[in-house]
Amino acid sequence: MPRLRWLRQTLCWGKQEVEEAQVLNFIHCQLTCLPDSVFLNERTLEELYLACNQIRELPRALFHCQSLTLLNLSDNELMELPHAIASLLSLKHLDVSKNALYTLPESIKCCRSLSTLDLSLNPLGSLPEAVTQILSLEELYLNGTLLEFLPASFGRLLRLRILEVRDNCLDNLPRSLSRLYLLTRLDIGQNHFEALPDAVGSLGALKELWCDSNLIQSIPSVILSGLKELCHLDASDNSIKEVGSDIGFCLPLESLRLSSNQLSCIPDSVGSLHNLVTLDLRKNGLIALPESIGSLSRLEELDLSHNRLTILPSTIGFLHSLRMLQADYNALSFIPPELGSCVGLQILSVAYNALGSLPSELGHLQSLGVLRLQGNAIHFLPCAITRLHHLQAMWLSSVQRNPLVPLRSVVDPKTGQRALTCVLLPQHPSEEDLSHLRLDTGKPGCRRSLSQGVTFNGGLLEEHHHGLIRNPTPLPKDLRIWAKRMHQQNHPRHPQQGGQGEGSVERRGIGNAVLREAKLVRTGLSNPVPSSSSSLPPMHSHVV
Repeated sequence: MPRLRWLRQTLCWGKQEVEEAQVLNFIHCQLTCLPDSVFLNERTLEELYLACNQIRELPRALFHCQSLTLLNLSDNELMELPHAIASLLSLKHLDVSKNALYTLPESIKCCRSLSTLDLSLNPLGSLPEAVTQILSLEELYLNGTLLEFLPASFGRLLRLRILEVRDNCLDNLPRSLSRLYLLTRLDIGQNHFEALPDAVGSLGALKELWCDSNLIQSIPSVILSGLKELCHLDASDNSIKEVGSDIGFCLPLESLRLSSNQLSCIPDSVGSLHNLVTLDLRKNGLIALPESIGSLSRLEELDLSHNRLTILPSTIGFLHSLRMLQADYNALSFIPPELGSCVGLQILSVAYNALGSLPSELGHLQSLGVLRLQGNAIHFLPCAITRLHHLQAMWLSSVQRNPLVPLRSVVDPKTGQRALTCVLLPQHPSEEDLSHLRLDTGKPGCRRSLSQGVTFNGGLLEEHHHGLIRNPTPLPKDLRIWAKRMHQQNHPRHPQQGGQGEGSVERRGIGNAVLREAKLVRTGLSNPVPSSSSSLPPMHSHVV
């Protein structure tokens, strides 16, 4: 009988004996215990998928599967792992995320072939010392595990390439982390960091740094200067007021996300980032952009919404790769005619500004599919708009029902030249529309958000999307907040436990009863990334 590489079994097949199986898949089978076929194939079984079931205990016989290299137990009801897990000497990938584990057996350090370990969404409270003794680890996922610190011995994991500790209670990282010379991805988002740990600047191989949703106030040059291989930096949702000029030395950088901070300017050196594809600066306090932004020859997505910009630099016309420009909710009084040179532009959104007119050069934007202009003071449109043959939506008013409206030719009494108008022109922005122009609270990014995102046909920006998107931690937000609050109330934090010392740190965790309750009230699987765009039927403007 030939060796079977993949076997998909359901409960109704559970008693069927299949010999020589290397892979068994029981995902979403409503299992409460392991099926017999697992033990019938213990000699040859290499991969076992048991995710999304209701398994509470693992039988000792499972650990007789000496050839097992992958074990997926994600999203079950496990409260402990047996000490017998040390028998799985060939195990390389272990996923026990989304269970109710509050500790790990000391014997897990004997799994000396283990390269990937996912403990995310378990109420651990602290990282067991045994994990730092699995020297073969290359990927470690600890998202949403109620961690307050990482042990000083963490630097033992010299082979680590990926470390994710998102959505915890961390406010520092141990100095020993600087020894992880192979680390390429570090995710410390949604924690309590007030500054980037010094150890981050020593991670010379780092390609991805996620530090969003913290309390960070600056990105100092001393750290940026050591990140010569960085490709993706997400520092959004912080309190950053300054970005060091050494950002210009991160030459491989492709994605830079600094939204929802307190920036009033960005350094001129950003123009040295010739590989940058995505630049997200929305919800800050930017007053002006450096002229050097025109040097970003590969830039495709630029988001400047919710700032205090009164002008866009003329050098923006050099961004020939630009496909999306969003500058809603600023104080722009005109659009530079040089923007017409961005012939690849597909989405132009300048809603809720102080625009009185548009340059005729916009007629050169032959790829433009969406043009958002509502909330301005525009009286007439240039006749060149009729040359935009790919235009699918032009929004002129917040009460506009159709993506395109009929246009008619008239004479502009001020210039004496032909222009276009429609029933929605001239624009008369309401007091609410103009309120953001007078808003000066000292807290950038606090303006009223757009009621509707950019609207375009599903084909736009779909084939070549370069933005790096981080999926949210798959745990309901209210439960995360509740668990953290209970954790902090029962165990106040102490400043000496920031993880900087080399000595041992006392474990402090939420009580077992609370940990079990956290598992009982947990619901749902991973949240899909919501789509911010709605599909519109293709339509074209016409002149009456």
